[in-house]
Amino acid sequence: MKIRDLQEEKLNPGTELYLTPGRNVQLIGSQNGAFAPFGHHVENEMGGIWMQPIKLLDGFWLGFRDKAGKINWLTNAVRYENHVFYNVLIFETAEFTIKRTEFSASTHAGLIVKFELSNKTAHELILDSVLSVVTDLRPVWYSQAAQIFDGADTAWIEQTDFCAKDDANNWFTRCRLAGLPSTKLNLSETVLAGDETFGTGTCGFWNFTLQLKAGEQQCFSLQVTGSLKSDEETLERMNLLKDEAKVFEEKAALYQEILDTAALEIPDKALEKQFAWSKCHIEWLTIDSEAVGMGLTAGIPEYIWWFGVDSVYALKGCLPAGFHKLAEQTLGIISEGSERANGNGRIIHEENTYGVVGNRGNTQETALFIHGLYETFRWTGHIDWLCDYYPIVKKALHYLLVEMDADGDLFPEGFGVIEGRGLTGEVIDTAVYTAVALENASEMAFLFNEAAQAQIYHEKSQALAEKIRTEMWLSAENLFADVRASGKDLAEIFEELIKRSFLNHHQEMIDYYTQVKAEFEATGLDKTLTDMPYNFKNWVIDTPLEMKIATFTEAEAALKRLNSSEFIGEYGAYLSGDGDKRMMTISSAVLINSNLAYGRADEAYELMKRIMKTYSLYLPGSISEMSPDYGCFVQAWTAYAMIAPLLTGFLGLQPNAVKKELLLTPCLPTAWDELTVKNVKIGVETFDFHVERQKNNRYFLSIAGNLTDWKIKTAENVVLR
Repeated sequence: MKIRDLQEEKLNPGTELYLTPGRNVQLIGSQNGAFAPFGHHVENEMGGIWMQPIKLLDGFWLGFRDKAGKINWLTNAVRYENHVFYNVLIFETAEFTIKRTEFSASTHAGLIVKFELSNKTAHELILDSVLSVVTDLRPVWYSQAAQIFDGADTAWIEQTDFCAKDDANNWFTRCRLAGLPSTKLNLSETVLAGDETFGTGTCGFWNFTLQLKAGEQQCFSLQVTGSLKSDEETLERMNLLKDEAKVFEEKAALYQEILDTAALEIPDKALEKQFAWSKCHIEWLTIDSEAVGMGLTAGIPEYIWWFGVDSVYALKGCLPAGFHKLAEQTLGIISEGSERANGNGRIIHEENTYGVVGNRGNTQETALFIHGLYETFRWTGHIDWLCDYYPIVKKALHYLLVEMDADGDLFPEGFGVIEGRGLTGEVIDTAVYTAVALENASEMAFLFNEAAQAQIYHEKSQALAEKIRTEMWLSAENLFADVRASGKDLAEIFEELIKRSFLNHHQEMIDYYTQVKAEFEATGLDKTLTDMPYNFKNWVIDTPLEMKIATFTEAEAALKRLNSSEFIGEYGAYLSGDGDKRMMTISSAVLINSNLAYGRADEAYELMKRIMKTYSLYLPGSISEMSPDYGCFVQAWTAYAMIAPLLTGFLGLQPNAVKKELLLTPCLPTAWDELTVKNVKIGVETFDFHVERQKNNRYFLSIAGNLTDWKIKTAENVVLR
């Protein structure tokens, strides 16, 4: 698929947000061309132009003075176009059209905004023009915990450049207006802007006259850069933006390489297109922070930093899409942050782009991190890289099975991924991922010649998996339990859920939990101290199926219920079957991959189509974190729903690069007869795969690439051509 094939637009857009992506510099603005203030983590400050871990500008505004001297700002685009790496906004007046094109550099810190103004009239236009920029050099959310505080900005003019520095830190920005023969740059004590701004920034603006003959076009551009070191560095970076065509072409080449890697062809062309967009979204979320390094962040606009849990779920899609180095870099950031913050094997939950840890970690994340390491290794074959992390794996398992397992029953305690619903104790997702982590660690131990330790890890993995099947399976429900906890603790969980429902003004859930709590207390179990399994119907009950711990009989029974309207809504899987009808791409992703783990391709495909209904509802070309159209407008773990199932599920590709083994167990939806994917990276090789379904659910499979010394394993119903 070519870059030109991926373009979505919205007519008469509003204040919905959009992204101009860049590893070094990103722009977050409103689709109508404004920079409307917004933000939860940093109130009113999450938009603008960012060079992580600092913000550079609140925004920029082009305007035209009327005869009375009033400036009419362009903040009402008639069309917003989203391309995979750049944006176009179109503004119309009775006399002229302005096309605003925005893109970031691919290899250094720089943003270019091109303005193309066209005279629509039959006469000459003379426009008294103003281009304003407002700085706001400030750090990312939670930086104050590391004593990093925002200072006031001071601005100055250096030749034709507007420059500014934060008075309390070595944070700099530089802006240049290019392409016009004559402009006047001014500093302003008051803010000139088309939107309300906040913070301690300063303002600069250029005055210039645009004179266009009938039908004539004139072009100019705003160039923006910054530095965490010096003003001299901003000048060096600014000079790299002079050849704008080269900057654009380099960025286009980067994204075309992404599209050419793991290039998919399937009968469902809409899903094929979304697959391509999803690969580009991984690059959107790749941030190169000068304070921390480069890695895959969680979500834009509110979570442009790193999470232990989000990262591993997202890497399940990144790895088959070819982002091997990115996976290693991301896990490296999480590991380094965890060692700084904890040092005992506990994996952090949240780290900002300044390297400040905001949450030292939920129990589930430690287990999931080990799995993420081994999954990455299976695709890359980088045994030396894995060896470097093996000591951390050992510490992490000690943390899980000693520090977090007070009663020694192999079920680690603490919060799982659902940290916000009062569910703590021995939760199902932590138990499942710990069992998987132990098996992954066993395989690592064998690789590193620790056979005795490998056997210990393997036996504990098998024992925990069996305990999950026997002690957390509720045969009366045909579901796994969310949590094992004492009756007393369960009563407290009900209290917490009622409280949260009250705070969220959710009367239906207040009534539901109050009734269930009363029924529970009527049994007298609320007074017991004995652990028991209980089902709150949260989406994490899918995890024993996702990781193939459930028996086939258990999986068949559970999936029959989980695939029903009790757990699935219009746009995917509910967060909970108990009445919380919100939907996220991660709840759907885990159920999609649970279905595929047991050969239910049609059910998985149906869920993917439900997610696809949300495509472009908020941001053209994107799927929102919360279905159908809220939360982050692009979220990393959506790759687990929209990339991984196609390659590791429908194609059934499971590589082991270090052993040079490929396992393929294709399972296509009934509506498809074939699937092709080209340039799949596995180790140092790339392969093309093509699978066709024949009669009686048999498959013909062909593989192209350097197969020397590679072992190909397939299911019994697959014929290798």
